[in-house]
Amino acid sequence: MNTASAKRRNQTRIQLEQLPSEMFDLQRVGQEVSSGTTPLPSAGWWAMTVPSLMYVVSEVLGAPARRSVVECGSGTTTVWLAMALRHVGEGHVWSLEHDPVFAARTRQALAAQGLDDWATVIDAPLAPVDVEGEGLLWYSFSDDALPDDIDLLVVDGPPGAVAPKSRYPAFPRLGSRLVDGACLFLDDTVRPEERAVAAEWSRSPVGGRSVRAVREISRSTVMSVSVGGVSEQR
Repeated sequence: MNTASAKRRNQTRIQLEQLPSEMFDLQRVGQEVSSGTTPLPSAGWWAMTVPSLMYVVSEVLGAPARRSVVECGSGTTTVWLAMALRHVGEGHVWSLEHDPVFAARTRQALAAQGLDDWATVIDAPLAPVDVEGEGLLWYSFSDDALPDDIDLLVVDGPPGAVAPKSRYPAFPRLGSRLVDGACLFLDDTVRPEERAVAAEWSRSPVGGRSVRAVREISRSTVMSVSVGGVSEQR
C-alpha cells in the first residue's frame, strides 16, 4: 500500500472513531436550536460532514455572531443555519440553488421546521458568467436577490461534476459583498480542484477584499476576509 493510500485509510479510521461523539454534539446543539416539534435534519452523506456543519452553525451562535448568511448550494446546512438564526432571534440565510428538485426539498424541510421567515432558497439556474475573462458556469440571479453585507459565505455548490472550476466564481462574484472579518467557508477541499480554488482565491483580491485560509475543518477550509488590511478569524 502506498503512503497516500495508507494516509487516507488512517484518516477514515480516525473519522469513524470520532463519529459517535460528533453525532452526540450535533444532537445536543440541535436540541438547543430546534423547535422540538419535528425530527432534526440529518447530516452526512450528501450533506456536509458533522464537524463542518457544527462549525458553520457555531459561527452563527458564537461571538462575533454571523447574521447575514449566503450559501451556494441548498440542503441540510440551510435548515441548520436557519434554526441557529431563529435561536439567536435575528438574521437570515439566502441559499442559491440551481436544481429545482433540491430547491423544492429544501423549502419543504424549512417549512417543516417553521423556518420560512429565516431562510430564502433562490432558484438560480447555472449559466455562463464572465470571471476574469473566462466563461464559467455558475448561478444566475438578480443583483438584488442577495444582501450587500455578507458576514458568512458557505460555498458547497455547484457540484464539482457540473463543470471545471464550478466553485471558483463564488469569491470573484460575491467578494465585493463580504464585510471585513467575514468568514468564507469552502467545503470539499479534500479534493484537488477545491484546494486549487482556495489557493487561487488567496492570490486574487476582489473589490478590495482578500482572503486567507485560517484552518481546516474535516474536509473543509475556513477562510477569513479582510478589507484593506488583515482581519482575525476567531
